[in-house]
Amino acid sequence: MQRQTWAWTLILLSIFPLSLSADDFMENRGYYNPQWFAEILDVELDDDRAYTFGVGGMAIFNIADPDNPSFVGRYQPPGHPWNRFYRGAIGPGEVYAGGRAFSISVIGIADPGNPQLLHNFGDTDKSYEGLALKDDLLVAARHGDGLELIDVTNPSAPVTLSELTTLSDAWDLEIRGDLVYVADGSGGLRVVDIANPLAPFLQSSFPTSGFAKDVDVSENLAVVACGSSGFDVF
Repeated sequence: MQRQTWAWTLILLSIFPLSLSADDFMENRGYYNPQWFAEILDVELDDDRAYTFGVGGMAIFNIADPDNPSFVGRYQPPGHPWNRFYRGAIGPGEVYAGGRAFSISVIGIADPGNPQLLHNFGDTDKSYEGLALKDDLLVAARHGDGLELIDVTNPSAPVTLSELTTLSDAWDLEIRGDLVYVADGSGGLRVVDIANPLAPFLQSSFPTSGFAKDVDVSENLAVVACGSSGFDVF
């Protein structure tokens, strides 16, 4: 029996050889669990800082020493403690946090130890689930309400430039050049051209193996998270 087991092991290794390198191993380093965060839904990195978003608002952590992350500052939206931010985008001196009750909150981080609300922007009837920033252009995914393109040249006075409402259920997005890659729920992966922010248009669509909820793009690959169906690579 033992010989048969080893025989099958050798056969499988010949078919699926192991090719491990140092990059195949990840080491768990620091850990920080703030009790006032009931749920962290998104994290964005900027140099030595991690910006977290979720049920508990937006918080900034110093990760220069990855073994000992340290708290820097926090902004908690007013009202019910379960009010939440879904995702965020980091600007040069401000953070954009997307939610429902407060739409898009523009939070000043000139003093990272004391983040301050600069402005609330958007329609409270819409859910701002995904945000991405390209220079002075903020693009927001709004579930069944599609995309909204916003001029944030003045972060304290954002201006909506255009909307694209022909999508299915925009959960998240990534900007690369003049293209926006959208995880569009039942609509799969969508690619939107924003070369002219006043007139965005749907360039192409690709079905996914499941409900497209998240997307990330690196060089010539797009990876889409598809819930219980796993993920797709394009």
